Amino acid sequence: LMNAVRAVTAALARLLDDVKGASRLTDDPLVKQALFDAARAVGAALAALLEAVKYGDAASFGAAANSMRSALGEMGGAAERLANKDANEEMSEAEGLKLEK
Repeated sequence: LMNAVRAVTAALARLLDDVKGASRLTDDPLVKQALFDAARAVGAALAALLEAVKYGDAASFGAAANSMRSALGEMGGAAERLANKDANEEMSEAEGLKLEK
């Protein structure tokens, strides 16, 4: 169990580092906030999941697993917003270059 906790904790640390790096890719405060909110949700869900495992509480584990699923969906949505924002900015820049010609 302790090895699993260490591995999950390390994965969460990598996720937070990735979120910090990804947040530097945009100037949009709403996209940045969505990334950080999603990372916090994943962290909270992970803590609840580990707590349920620690105490062997099946009902809590089910609820925590649902929270984790939701938090990961939130993270995916935030990443998608970042990707869409980046793609829209690139298209705008390309359109601007066409207009200048």
